[in-house]
Amino acid sequence: NLWVSAASAWLPDGTWAKLGKSNELPADGTEIVIGFDGSFNNDSTAVIGCTVGEKPHLFVIGLWERPANRNEDWQVPIHEVESSIIEAAGRWNMREIACDPYRWARTMEVIEASLPGRVVEFPQSPQRMSPATMRLYQMVVDGELSHDAHPGLARHIGNASLKQDARGSRVTKESRFSSKKIDACVAAIIALDRACWSPPQ
Repeated sequence: NLWVSAASAWLPDGTWAKLGKSNELPADGTEIVIGFDGSFNNDSTAVIGCTVGEKPHLFVIGLWERPANRNEDWQVPIHEVESSIIEAAGRWNMREIACDPYRWARTMEVIEASLPGRVVEFPQSPQRMSPATMRLYQMVVDGELSHDAHPGLARHIGNASLKQDARGSRVTKESRFSSKKIDACVAAIIALDRACWSPPQ
């Protein structure tokens, strides 16, 4: 018997942790894709990078969560999120940033204005999220990726549960009203899926 973060853990115990390379970031100029997910109040927002190559490497660019001592009026610092994305594009060779534009359409307009042609919409529909979720799952189980061992990303990965229905399998909160956030997990799934997607497609 093992204690897990969510009621139904979606990754086999220990598989995520063993792929970690503590605080390892890709070299400046490395080609990356960014996955983005979040809300702007009483929630969290994550910006996750993924290298493009034979063995992808996931790493946290930014992760914002409501502090324990703040009330539910707390909001994600939008300008800080936007700045982190633009700065990352200057440090690495950002092929694209993929996100669900829901509630963040204005930020995506700002990014598109600064980095024309590199914003990709990634609606979190079952048709998109199911194959992307299973891609990350399989690559973790097979040891075909690495990550920076960021504790926030590990916690969000551990908080996620797997929802399975006729439309496929995808990550979700353990319950609709759970305070355990999974935004970094979702952003990592999006980043990896797009990093493995050939540009001509």
